Amino acid sequence: MRTPKELVHLCDLVGDFIRYWGFKKVDGTIWAHIYLSEQPLSAKDLMERMGISKAQVSLSIKTLMQYGVIEEAKKGDYGTTFYASKKDLGEVIKNVLQQREMQNLNHTYDASQALLATYSTFNMEKWASEDNVKKLQEMVQLARLFLASIVSSDSVLNEINEEA
Repeated sequence: MRTPKELVHLCDLVGDFIRYWGFKKVDGTIWAHIYLSEQPLSAKDLMERMGISKAQVSLSIKTLMQYGVIEEAKKGDYGTTFYASKKDLGEVIKNVLQQREMQNLNHTYDASQALLATYSTFNMEKWASEDNVKKLQEMVQLARLFLASIVSSDSVLNEINEEA
């Protein structure tokens, strides 16, 4: 049975959107198929729906599981694993923000700290303005505080779930 073109189109658009968060488009497209499905889906189901390889599906499932946006729902015949999306969209967003975005901000801050630590030793003023590196750190600190407040705010997550 062919996947309805309207479903394919919607899932592709979700994939495009998810790509802006730093994921691969296929990750977002697979998540959308799993999320929108009434029943848990297997890797084979996803391969058939999307016309992609088992390797692509497996890599995406691993990524989505790592970020806690899908989970194993059941085991079928011959050990086939079926996947379901976490239905709490606020929790899905929170997991991604905590695991991915905060980690990126922390790495950026640490790199700026390392640059400042070597500033006088390697004559860095030729390469980077110390004041601008410090301003960049302030920006990252502000972003970390903003992100932490979003992730810890139940009211924001409740709004997301209510709108969904």
